[in-house]
Amino acid sequence: MNPPAQRPRRFAVRSIGALIVALSTSASGFLVATAVARVASVEETGRFAVAAAAVALSTAMARSAVTDPLVVNPVGSAALTRIGRASSIGAAGAVVVGIAGLVTHSEYLLVGAITLHGLTIRECVRAVAVARGSCGAAVLVETTWLAVAVVAFVGTAVGSWSGLTAFAVWAGAGAVLGYVSAVRQRFDLLPAWRSTPVPTGRSLSFAADTVMGSGVVQLVTWVSAATGGLTVAAALRGAGTLAGPVTVCLGAARSVLIPRAVSRLRSQGGLRGLRRDTVLLCLVASPGLVALAAAGALPAPAGEAVLGETWAFVAPILPLTALELLFQLVSAVPESAHRALGMSRRIVQLRAVSALLRIPAMISVIPIGIGAMAAMAAAVTALNAALWWAHLIHARRRDQT
Repeated sequence: MNPPAQRPRRFAVRSIGALIVALSTSASGFLVATAVARVASVEETGRFAVAAAAVALSTAMARSAVTDPLVVNPVGSAALTRIGRASSIGAAGAVVVGIAGLVTHSEYLLVGAITLHGLTIRECVRAVAVARGSCGAAVLVETTWLAVAVVAFVGTAVGSWSGLTAFAVWAGAGAVLGYVSAVRQRFDLLPAWRSTPVPTGRSLSFAADTVMGSGVVQLVTWVSAATGGLTVAAALRGAGTLAGPVTVCLGAARSVLIPRAVSRLRSQGGLRGLRRDTVLLCLVASPGLVALAAAGALPAPAGEAVLGETWAFVAPILPLTALELLFQLVSAVPESAHRALGMSRRIVQLRAVSALLRIPAMISVIPIGIGAMAAMAAAVTALNAALWWAHLIHARRRDQT
C-alpha cells in the first residue's frame, strides 16, 4: 500500500508521463506528415494520406478491441501482456492494406502493409504501459520514434530523402520499436485470437465504437480519395496535421472529463456543471483554434514551407476546420457523461447515426469542392454535438422524474 501522501505525487508523475507520450506521438506524426508534404506533389501527398489513414484505423481498432477492455477490467498484470488478438488484427490489416497497395500501385500503402503489424504491437504495448503507470518505457519508445521523425524531416529538408523514404524510415522504426519493446516486456507477438482474455463480443463492440467514432475520419479520407481524387485526401490530411495540437489536447482532456462527469452527475445541478466544463474546455482551446483559423491567412511561402504544394488546398479550409474542432469540444463533455452513466448502447447508437450522416453528406458535396466538404464536416459535427446534448438532457430529466 502506498502512503496517502504519495498517491497525489504518483498520479502527477503518471499524468506527466502520459502527456509526454501523447505529445511525442503527435509531434512524430506531424513531422513525418510535413516531411512528406514539403517535398511531394499533391497527388503523392494524397497517397501518403490514404496510407496513414489505413495505419491509423488499423492500430486504433487493435487498441480498442484488445488493450482498452484489458485495462478496464480488473485482470492480473500477466494478462495485460496477452495481446495475441491485437497481433491478429495487425496481421489481417497488413494483408488488406497490402492488397490495396498492389491494386492501386501505391508504394505508400505497401510500406504501410509491411510495417503495420509492428506498428500495431507498438500501439498496444504503449497503451498498456500508460495504463499500468509504467510510463518510463513508453516515454523512451515514443521519444525515440520522435527522434527518428526529426531525422526524416531533416532528410527531406536538405533534399537527401524523398517523401516515400521518410515515411518508410519512420514507419519501419516504429515497427522495430514495437517488436523490441514487446520482447523486452514479454508481450505476445504471434497472432492468436483466443489467447486474449476478453470476450470476442466485447472486443468487437469496442472496435465498432472506434470505427464509428474517430475511425470515421479515416474512412472519409479513403472514400474521398476514391471518389474525389488524391487532392481531396491530401487537403483533408494537411488540415488534420495542422489541427494536431488541438486534437492532442482534446484526447488528453477526455481522460479527465469522464471522472469529472461522474462527480458532476452525482451532485445537484449536474447539467449546469457540465455546461461550465464545456465553456471552460472551449476557452482553454480557443488560442489554438484562433491560431489554426488565422493560419489560413499566412503568406504562401510560409505555408508551403510546412505543407508544400498542398498548402494551396489547405489554407482556405482552415477556418472551417477550426470550427469543426470547436464543435468536437462541445460534444466531448456530454459524450463523457454518457460513458460515466454507463449508457454504452446509446453511445453506439449515437455514433452510428453520426457516421451514417457524415459519410454520405461528405460524399454528396465532393463535386462542389474541398471547401464545401470542410463546411459539411463542421455542420455534421455541430449536429452531432446537439444530439449528444439533447439526449443527455432528456436522460437526466427522465431519471429525475
